[in-house]
Order: sequence, then C-alpha cells, then structure tokens
Amino acid sequence: MAESSIVTVVPNLNNSFKLSAAGNLVGSINQDRATGVYGQLGEKPLMVPVRLTVHTSRNKTETYTFEIVSDAFLTPLLTKITMFSAITAPKRQIGNQTLKLSGSIAIKGQSDIRLDNSFTSPNGAAMFAVNAVAQPLAVLLNSGFNALDLRGIDVDVTSTDTRRAAA
Repeated sequence: MAESSIVTVVPNLNNSFKLSAAGNLVGSINQDRATGVYGQLGEKPLMVPVRLTVHTSRNKTETYTFEIVSDAFLTPLLTKITMFSAITAPKRQIGNQTLKLSGSIAIKGQSDIRLDNSFTSPNGAAMFAVNAVAQPLAVLLNSGFNALDLRGIDVDVTSTDTRRAAA
C-alpha cells in the first residue's frame, strides 16, 4: 500500500479507471477482492531483492535491480514478468537464439539454490529461461515450509544469436 497521485482518469464505457503514480510505502495490502481491498497501515510487505544482469550478443551489458513482494503466488509470477521484460527489451525475439542462464536463489539458513542451464530456440528462448527461475521459486514457496525466508535472487543471462544445441 503506497501513497499515490492520480495522473489522469482513463474514460471507458465499460470500465473507467484512474492512472496513478505510486509514492512512499505506507503499509501492506492483505486481501484484494472484487468487492474491496483490505490492508494495514504501517505493516510493510516482505520484499525479495532481485539482481538480473543481461549480456547481449551485441556486447552490451545491462544490470537491473528491483524488489518483488514475497508471496507464494505473486513472487514467481512477478519474477517471470520482470525478468522476461528485462531480457527481451534489448534483443530481437524472432530468429535463432541461445540464452545461457546462471545464478542463485538465496534462502536464510540454507545453502543457495544454484541455477545453471542453456536454452535455445528459433523464437521464445527467453520464456524458457525465465521459467527456469520462476518454477523453482513456485515449488519453494508452495512447499509447506512456513518459515521460508527468501534473501535474494541473482541471475546472469548471456545471449547469442545462434542456436547452440546438440543431440
């Protein structure tokens, strides 16, 4: 839950809505239903720091740092969306491509979970790569261990414009 400023109202015959810019965090939203939203002031949500480094085939390196809410449903979904956007922003998505992904998921009091895989495809390699991060997160967060404390996600992706696969 955050302070916000309304930028504009977007009129629509079916469903008008307000476009806002978020400000300072003031609490956390605990429930979001069709009939209303419930939250508590002062109680800030637990966030997971994420660092993603993307090396393109054109020798450009971009590093993205962001935080994602720690939630069994939202963390894998938001990780997939943000990483996919970051990986695909500087690159074309049609044509041969290989993505080499390495990194780790850190859990308090446990050894890091290592990520290391390659994905090749004539199109859509980025979706395979982000699923390789989101799926272990979903399994971890839905494992039944209530005290699971994610400390961070660190991923490095290197892209080439060729298919590197063997059979």
